[in-house]
Amino acid sequence: MTPIVAVDVGTTRIRAARWDATGKCVQLASYPAPAMCRREGRAEQPVEATLSAVDRAVAEVCGEDACVVALTSQRGTTILVDALDVPLTPIISWQDRRSGGIAAWFGEHAPSVAERTVRQASIASLLVHRWTGEWAEHAATRAGASLGQPTREVDGPIGCSAGPFAAGSILVAVGGDKNCELVGAGATSPGRCAVSFGTALSMGTLIASDSECTPGTFRTPSVSMGLDTIEVGLAAGGVMAERFGGPRSGVGLPPVGGVMCVPYFAGSLLNPAATGHFVGMDATVDVDQLYAAWLESLVLELAVSSARLGRIEGPVGVCGGAATAQFAQWLSTAFQVDVLDFSDLECGLFGAAVLALECVEAPAANILPLEHRLVRPTNDARWSARLTRYSLLVGKTAPV
Repeated sequence: MTPIVAVDVGTTRIRAARWDATGKCVQLASYPAPAMCRREGRAEQPVEATLSAVDRAVAEVCGEDACVVALTSQRGTTILVDALDVPLTPIISWQDRRSGGIAAWFGEHAPSVAERTVRQASIASLLVHRWTGEWAEHAATRAGASLGQPTREVDGPIGCSAGPFAAGSILVAVGGDKNCELVGAGATSPGRCAVSFGTALSMGTLIASDSECTPGTFRTPSVSMGLDTIEVGLAAGGVMAERFGGPRSGVGLPPVGGVMCVPYFAGSLLNPAATGHFVGMDATVDVDQLYAAWLESLVLELAVSSARLGRIEGPVGVCGGAATAQFAQWLSTAFQVDVLDFSDLECGLFGAAVLALECVEAPAANILPLEHRLVRPTNDARWSARLTRYSLLVGKTAPV
């Protein structure tokens, strides 16, 4: 197997890993992503600090031999670039909700930037350009082209003509970080589902590219030939755990008639500004009960919306930095399926490596699989009653 380096530029972490010719992961690096700056609906991260973190992570894992480089990043970012290929803006996040959209906002508030813009890039295409000289990226990470030229869509390898990689290395842009996390956690064919619990919460599977999907799903192209990724979920996933001071261990499932959280009344996976509510509050409710109700609401929302993904075959993989053992157990019991708990292991990097190798050589299965914990469902009648109550609150039909 050709050695492979995977790079994952996420919303909160920047990671890189290297697998040797035997398929063993021999090096791993991880750095915090620059803090998100939020104001007046804007959500931005500094370009140079992000590139610096990527450079440090890659330098730690990059070997001396030619390799396959798998690149994945957060989806839906925008960077405006001038005629000299210099970024004019910070990284405008997928969480950005400035009024009127990118083109209208810059036209009104920063017309000189709009006038100098010749290309609307993303963090993924900026890195592809740094390492290959081409403005290209996978379709799953492209933003719209409301200002300047769009980047080229690419679904195959590109020669690395620059950057830190050895001569003869090739780059494969493998799509968005969620796409790769879902594949890394086991969503490798239609019917096989996985859950990524990071900044956003996503449950997804693969679907034939020529198939229709149910309205209410988020669809992006996959590197796997002839397949797309479809997802349901919430934009405000693990980021909400910070409001409770991080995950709270030892909390129990709320009683049937106890406090319940509705994570949003309006919104979707694409709307981080969607607002939720607690119902059934009284003076006895403490922060542990609020946290339990919120965590339960994520499981219940996946339970009612997963019908849009079609028939789900177990086991279901769970990954992401916000995933906890309790979340995995509740998901297993609510769905009555086995769960493979990957917890905070590097599913995104693993999925990126698998997808890249599929593009350049076979079999990709030479990569040694990730370790995981098997979680089996328990019997708890409260889940059925809570799911029925939740379905009535949000106006959705509970699955049979």
